[in-house]
Amino acid sequence: MFKTKTKSRLKRMLSGALALAMTASAAAVMPASAEETAKYPYAVFAADEDAGITVNTDSFTLNGNAYTNGVFSTTAQYPNINGTVTDADYY
Repeated sequence: MFKTKTKSRLKRMLSGALALAMTASAAAVMPASAEETAKYPYAVFAADEDAGITVNTDSFTLNGNAYTNGVFSTTAQYPNINGTVTDADYY
């Protein structure tokens, strides 16, 4: 009788732990979305006037708008910008 109860409890605990592990792993792949586009209108934003935005890569794709208080510069050989880039070009 004791073995049956222990075995039953062990099975319940094991199945509970496995269910928790499966739920946690499924939560990691659930899609997420931003709140509102009006609240965060830029895909890339840099407030630093000294650094700005510098992208050094062979190919670069930006889907959205970018804003910097500094200078936006890229050395990309194949840039693809689907949006607008606004920079304070006073340097």
